[in-house]
Amino acid sequence: MTFAALTVVLLTKYLTFSVLVTGTSSLGALTKERWSCPNTGSDQYTSTVYYHESLRRRSISTVGYMSKIALANLSRIEESANSSKAVEQLLLQAKSMARLIRNFLNHSTLYLLANLHKMEELDDARICRKEALNRLSYLVQARIKAIQNPPDCAHAKLLLADVSWPCGYGCHTHYFMFCLNMAYATGRTLISESLNTYCGKWWADSYMPFSDKCSMENVKEDEFIVGMNSANFNSSARVMRCTFEFFVHAQNVSVAPPAVPREIAPLLLTLHGRPGVWFLGQLAHYLMRPLPMFKSQLDHLVLSSKLTKNHDSPVVGVHVRRTDKRK
Repeated sequence: MTFAALTVVLLTKYLTFSVLVTGTSSLGALTKERWSCPNTGSDQYTSTVYYHESLRRRSISTVGYMSKIALANLSRIEESANSSKAVEQLLLQAKSMARLIRNFLNHSTLYLLANLHKMEELDDARICRKEALNRLSYLVQARIKAIQNPPDCAHAKLLLADVSWPCGYGCHTHYFMFCLNMAYATGRTLISESLNTYCGKWWADSYMPFSDKCSMENVKEDEFIVGMNSANFNSSARVMRCTFEFFVHAQNVSVAPPAVPREIAPLLLTLHGRPGVWFLGQLAHYLMRPLPMFKSQLDHLVLSSKLTKNHDSPVVGVHVRRTDKRK
């Protein structure tokens, strides 16, 4: 891959989408959001810290891409050496050299990435970024809440989540995140069509409803429901259904993950190395708001396991698969 081609890859790494909504507060001002660092009080969006963070992010991405490209090509050299019997000695030497170069690149990449990550500890950039991401999260959550609770559910555009598919917790979680992403992008309110499956019932008993105001009661019995697909997701129909087939086979959908809203993309690209993952996290954050009883159980689990003893250490939850993914 040429340098020019690599540049194109880096510049087009993340897709963005415009949110097609009306009647809700705009997030257009997010790109101009002021985020002040401790002890400075200055507008860091035009300060040295902004450029420092932007450079750090670009450097990390560039090093990662260069390493992947080089390692991929070296792997091809090894594959050629393995499959060819001509000039055996020369090929063995080439294979040995490729192995040495790969090891060198691996170690060099880790070294460079470690140094680049250390850059955030030289000043208040890490604190700035965390505060800015928290503020951005607050604004995105407010936008989701506004879309999910329109003024008039009887006339609002709705997207129905079809949870009749017989799959487990992880499957449902990914599906709901996909549907909420589509609802966010198209300005629709996501509601659950039914939660009669075993996992759906558990979800309904554990998490808050998608909308505090809208439900299937706002869908007329004779309402024409359009199944959402890759070609019609911008349909003007009032009610659409986010089918499992669309979730599984969605292709060429410009607003599907890992796309992020265009209005937050400039700031998010600066603050986070994986914007698409961050935005999906925001969708999961909204969907997985625990009901009081479930929250009490979670709080008790955290306290009893002493997970909060060291506040500097992250707490990671692991979803153990015991059914179809078991090996």
